[in-house]
Parts: sequence; structure tokens; C-alpha cells
Amino acid sequence: MTLAKTYVERLQAMSLKRPVVVVIAQCEYEAWFLASLATIVGKPWQNRAGLPPELGYTGDCEAIVGVKGWLNRHLPQGHSYKPSQDQAVLTAMLDLELARKNSRSFRRLCHALEQAVNAIDMGQVIVTPQSSTAAPQFPALAVWYNEPQH
Repeated sequence: MTLAKTYVERLQAMSLKRPVVVVIAQCEYEAWFLASLATIVGKPWQNRAGLPPELGYTGDCEAIVGVKGWLNRHLPQGHSYKPSQDQAVLTAMLDLELARKNSRSFRRLCHALEQAVNAIDMGQVIVTPQSSTAAPQFPALAVWYNEPQH
């Protein structure tokens, strides 16, 4: 059973009053930065040097393990990626459509949010993704968790 399904089953057992969205970034949150790398390179990160403008990534952004390390290796010497400082900055630089195009888990996030908004508009309570044991449906809390790396 996947981590998302485990959360869904636990949430469905609760008497929730709002739609709930469970989305797990594949490997780590920073994979979504690779999905929109073209909009991040060549820009400063809070008054410090960011990634070089000529940098690209052509692989599957969700197949790479250790994106934090990848970011560190590509930053100018003497600079390092600091999640507590840099995630918000890089998230603001994301091109949502580009990330959606290049990342399956980001597409899942977008779809889950659409489902939650539709449920709210219709006065329904859901938990998404739907579990195979269709229990009561519930409503908007996003559970963010990075799948542990093995």
C-alpha cells in the first residue's frame, strides 16, 4: 500500500467536514523545481547567486534521487541549497504549466486541487485520491510529505 493510500484510509475513518487532498511529491519536493527548471535558472535566490542560466535538465525529473544534492552541485562555488530559505523562493519561480507538463506528481497535485474545489462548489465532502474501499467522502487540507528515500 502506498503512503498516500494509507493516509486516505485513515482520513476516511474520521468525521471530516472539509475536502481533503493527499498528494505525495515523487522522491522529494525539489523534483518539482526540475520540472520547471527553465524558469528558475539565471535568477538570484534572495540576493545570492542562483543556478547558472545555461543549466538544463533533460531527464525525468521524478526519477532523480537527491535533487537537493543536484541543486548544490550546480550552484556557484561557496553557495548551497538551503530548503528552509530557498523552497519558498524557488516555488514562487515555478511555471505551473511547465511543472504540470513535466511532472506526473505535480499533475496529480493540480488534479487533486481541482477535485477539492469542485467538491466545495457542490457542497460535497471528499478525500482524494479515492481509495479502493469507497468509504465516506470528505473536504481543503493538503498533506505534504516527501516519500522517504531508500
